[in-house]
Amino acid sequence: MTVNPITANKAPMTPGSTQILFLDIQPEIVSGGGTNPPKALTASAVALARIGKLFGLPMTVSLVPVGDAEPRLVPELAAELTDVTQLVRTLAPAFEDSALAAAIEDNGRHDLVICGVVTEVAVLLACFGAAERGYEVHVPVDACSGLTSRTEDAAFRRIESFDANTAAVATLGAVLAGDLAGPEGVELMRILQPIMS
Repeated sequence: MTVNPITANKAPMTPGSTQILFLDIQPEIVSGGGTNPPKALTASAVALARIGKLFGLPMTVSLVPVGDAEPRLVPELAAELTDVTQLVRTLAPAFEDSALAAAIEDNGRHDLVICGVVTEVAVLLACFGAAERGYEVHVPVDACSGLTSRTEDAAFRRIESFDANTAAVATLGAVLAGDLAGPEGVELMRILQPIMS
């Protein structure tokens, strides 16, 4: 069961405390997701990247080799993350990759937003590794895709058992913005419009 951050006296997520990790949002992997259509998943991931840029959040990309080709992000997300280093790993548990674990630690942000494909493997194992290291984990479910609804539901329950927080891209953006009438709030609503219509 997810711990209530209010009753647990946890500090709220802020732009200064937050970073984002994108996992395996690659054409060959996204096309195999069964719970979130590739177009919807990509739109949510792009919105999350734009939110990251809006609030100046450190962002990390981790990809896995698929066949002989060099791993690559889906083009729409790659266009948003041109200045973000893409790390390649071969380990399913992302935090067992020393380069990725160091990159996340070097960002110095306690709140870690994790999204990607597939939920049952990459996302679940990354959430476990992050929770073990003391990060406050947030998973925007619309920027994830699983194999089947049954197995992804089990993965989200397992993720929540690590005291991780499941939400939506829009929820995380609203928490970061605070005042939706301010300049950042207005821009946030523009970013979210494609995934809210």
